[in-house]
Amino acid sequence: MKYPSFVALAVLLSLPSCGCGGDSNLVPRPPPVPLPAPFVEQVGPENGAPDVPADTQIVLDFSTLMDEGTVNDLTFILKERGGPIVPCESLVFQEIDGGTRTEATCTPAGDLLPCTTYDIAVSASVLDIGGQHLTAFASSFTTTGINCAPPPPPGPCLPQIDFGTAVSYAVLAGTTITNTGATFLDGDLGLHPGSAVTGSPAVSGVTHIADAPALQAKNDLITAYNAAVALPSTATRVGDLGGEILTAGVYTSSSFLSVVVADLLLIGGPDDVFVFQMVSSLNVGTGRKILLQGVRPCNVIWQVGSSAVLEVGVQFAGTILALTDITLKTGATAEGRLLARNGQVVLAGNTVTAP
Repeated sequence: MKYPSFVALAVLLSLPSCGCGGDSNLVPRPPPVPLPAPFVEQVGPENGAPDVPADTQIVLDFSTLMDEGTVNDLTFILKERGGPIVPCESLVFQEIDGGTRTEATCTPAGDLLPCTTYDIAVSASVLDIGGQHLTAFASSFTTTGINCAPPPPPGPCLPQIDFGTAVSYAVLAGTTITNTGATFLDGDLGLHPGSAVTGSPAVSGVTHIADAPALQAKNDLITAYNAAVALPSTATRVGDLGGEILTAGVYTSSSFLSVVVADLLLIGGPDDVFVFQMVSSLNVGTGRKILLQGVRPCNVIWQVGSSAVLEVGVQFAGTILALTDITLKTGATAEGRLLARNGQVVLAGNTVTAP
């Protein structure tokens, strides 16, 4: 019987064309539109709220349905500013707005202290039910009390590392400084022993190229770098810090550190110090942020055993002490110092502010 083959051929010929033969009338299917990242729509108490009762609950309204298993004591933190973390005695979830969004309610383990500022932080490691990372969130409030005095203004920043005369430099390098685009350096610019600065970045402070002040700043940079290496470690990390919430300490990596998968959130008080020590490189991925809640950028130090790269659009905080090169891609900003001990600094339309 040969009929089945003819029947099969007839069926194939009757099927609609898939347009696979280069049909000029075929309209290409548009790429899928990515869903917006989930975020915290509302927090209670509101950010900056004064006179909050000491028995308050913390309520977070998310923009969509969340993976409740990713909201825990590592990704959601309530912390006394400059003091300890306050755990949740209970963390209750419910669906709101017809089951389209998630609300989380934290009941603190015991009443909060009177006349005290507390920080709330939710890390980018929290996921929605589709697996998307949350936009990292932070806010603060102050509890009520009797005759609460206003908090004293923070004093001068006294970082754990003494930068000497290098403290005033937004950029300090060893071999060359290269710039493209409109770069603004709010601080001094220095280079030693190299003498080649190309691209003419705008500088608010003074410029020292292969002169005595540049040599002194370079020597002070070497001293600061070695002091940062010598600090005793309080915690270890290797690889990507993205999505973490970190409190004050000296974080040590036996290889590299990066912030790529999500933003990094540092939470603490105005005198809390963060030091990141790494044997090799630092990389901050495109559009990523180093977010500070209650922390001053002058107290954040990155000691890099080789080179550091801040990709396009990065918002960085802290001083980089790099053994070799520091590279900022287009539009990256840094609230801190870029201090390259032996190598070059490469800029591309950036803003760098010495804290």
